[in-house]
Amino acid sequence: MRVVLLSLVAISAAVPVAFGQDAPTGLGVTDVEFTIEALALSRSDTSTPFLQNFDLPGSPIQSTSDLAKFGTAAGIRLGLSGSIDGPWGFEASSFFAGFSRSGAVVSPGENLDSAYSVGVVPGNMFFGTSTSAYYASFIEQSLLGSGELNATYDLGGAKLLFGPRAIYYSSNLSSYFSDDISSFNGGGGGGNERVSIDSINRLFGAQIGIEGMYQASDTFSFGGRATAGLYGNLASLNRSYSDDNAGNSPIGASASSAVSATGLAESFELSPKVALALAPKLDLEVGGTILLLNGIDEASNHFAGIGTPGGAGTLGSDAPGFHNGVNFAGVSVGLRGHF
Repeated sequence: MRVVLLSLVAISAAVPVAFGQDAPTGLGVTDVEFTIEALALSRSDTSTPFLQNFDLPGSPIQSTSDLAKFGTAAGIRLGLSGSIDGPWGFEASSFFAGFSRSGAVVSPGENLDSAYSVGVVPGNMFFGTSTSAYYASFIEQSLLGSGELNATYDLGGAKLLFGPRAIYYSSNLSSYFSDDISSFNGGGGGGNERVSIDSINRLFGAQIGIEGMYQASDTFSFGGRATAGLYGNLASLNRSYSDDNAGNSPIGASASSAVSATGLAESFELSPKVALALAPKLDLEVGGTILLLNGIDEASNHFAGIGTPGGAGTLGSDAPGFHNGVNFAGVSVGLRGHF
C-alpha cells in the first residue's frame, strides 16, 4: 500500500505539468464523498456447457442451460472519493455479488443417458458397468468481487481516472449421479458418484477511464463512468471425484488434483447513472452496470475432463484456460453523502 500511495503522489506531481498546470503544493483533502449502493446483477450462462445434453428416451434432448438459469444476485458497493489539491483527487471503491443455479433430472426407468462436451465420446462416462443412470443433479455457483484505488484529474466537466484494480472471480461446479434407485436410496447397487470442481481467478492490474456528471438543475444530474483494464490472472483449479462403488468406475474410489496457471485478462465497464438531491449534502443515485471480463477460467470448462481419466486413481491432465468471457449486467440504487 505504501508503494501505491507514493506512486500516486509522484503522478500527482508530474502529470499537471503535461497539462500546463502547476504541481500541487499540499495534500489537503476536500470535497469528500461517501457512497453506498445496493446492486442487483445478472450474469451470462457459461459459454462451455459442462454437459452437452441429457437424452431421455421418448423425450426431447434437454440442454443443461434449460435445467436452470442463473438467478439475479444481490450485492453491495462502497465508495470514497475526494479532492487532494487543484485538479487532483482520489477515489476508492469495492463491491461483491454471488450467483447460483441448480438442476436435476430423474429417470424412473433408470435409463438416463448422457452425452458430454464436444471431443469426448458420448455415453455414460462414469458408470463403467452401466449404460444409463437414475438421477443426476448439478449446482453451479460463482462469486464476483472487486477493489480499486484511482487517482483522478479534473478535465473540466469530466474526470480522468487511473489506478490499480483487483478482481476476484470464482466458480464451483458440483454434480451427483446415482446409477439406480437402490443407490439413490442408500441401499447399495451400482453406486453414487460425486464431482466437485473449483476454479478461482485472481486478477491484478490497472485500469483507466473517464467519469462525470452533468448538472441539469439544482436537484437533478446525470452522467456515469466508463473504464477499461488489463490484468494478470493468477488462476487455480481444484478437482475431486469419489464413487461409492470403486469397481464400477474407471477412476476408482476417489481422486483429486490441484494445478495453477497464469494468463492475461481484460475488463470493460460502463456505469450510467442519475442523481436526485434529497438534501443539501445527500443525493439519491440510480444507475446501471455492465461489466465484461475476458480471459477468465470457469469450473464448467473442466467437467468433461473428469471423464477422461489418466488411469485408476487419477483424473487426467487439465489446467486453467483463459479463453472465456463472462458478462454481468444490472442496476444499482444508493446514497451519496457530501462532507
